[in-house]
Amino acid sequence: MRGALESPPRPVLRRVSRGRPLPEDLRTAIKPDRRTVVGREATKFRADLVRHCKDKPSVTERALIDLAVQLRLRVMMMDYRFLQQGEQSPNDAAIYLAWVNTLSRVVRALGLKASDARDRDAKTPSLAEIINGTSTSPRHR
Repeated sequence: MRGALESPPRPVLRRVSRGRPLPEDLRTAIKPDRRTVVGREATKFRADLVRHCKDKPSVTERALIDLAVQLRLRVMMMDYRFLQQGEQSPNDAAIYLAWVNTLSRVVRALGLKASDARDRDAKTPSLAEIINGTSTSPRHR
């Protein structure tokens, strides 16, 4: 039984919003603090995914990017905790596997193709060019 001074826990978003619509940046995800390593990594990962979507992601792509960033942060924090503890419980391993699989599905939904600029810069030779020795790539001469 609760004491007279204790109040029941309330949902954070209800307390923050107090019935008003949430600001746009809180509807999708909480922005990480860029002063921390995790925050910088999240910002870099988000920028990489936006660049992958040719710098103009649609609304659905933005939602997928926000979800991918949140999942990546969760996976990073579990990696850090596993490193500190030196082991995983079966429950932690199952949760980790679920988050990693979800992250892979979200990234697959965004598209796994490399950016066109990287493809043009790499100029990967065909197998015939490598065999004939006509490749212009310095690795295959």
